[in-house]
Amino acid sequence: MIATDYVARIVTGAVLAAAAASKVADFTWFKQSLENFELTPKRLAGKVAAIIVIAELLIGGMLVVGIAVPWSVYSALALFVIFSVAITVNFVRGRLDVKCGCFGFWKKSKIGWQLLLRNLGFTGLACLSLYSASDETPLLSVSIFILCILLLVSPFFI
Repeated sequence: MIATDYVARIVTGAVLAAAAASKVADFTWFKQSLENFELTPKRLAGKVAAIIVIAELLIGGMLVVGIAVPWSVYSALALFVIFSVAITVNFVRGRLDVKCGCFGFWKKSKIGWQLLLRNLGFTGLACLSLYSASDETPLLSVSIFILCILLLVSPFFI
């Protein structure tokens, strides 16, 4: 039987840790990207950027290692919701030229529906890591896992 909850937790943690590492690699760019969202005062952008990076790194590491589950999963869900709200606010404002700031190597990604779909996939994956499939429902957990992966890759085809 495939342990989809385990795989989902590891993938979610690895993505958060990789996102944090890419932001550390180009922190000045990430800080500027955060300022462009216009959701925090510019004078606090550096501190908020540092908090985001630290949170992603800690939560990602906790998920990969399996520390404080389910609280680390809830924390990951909170991050994905916060990121989705930031994207949605700017999307509603008509500010589609804002770069997402998600990964250093995706610097050219602008906000839009595709990023909301991707965040929905990450949210689903995190939720799935809370769900331990019983022997009676392995098909359901594998199906949900596949749906989350499809949501994650859909931005590449939109």
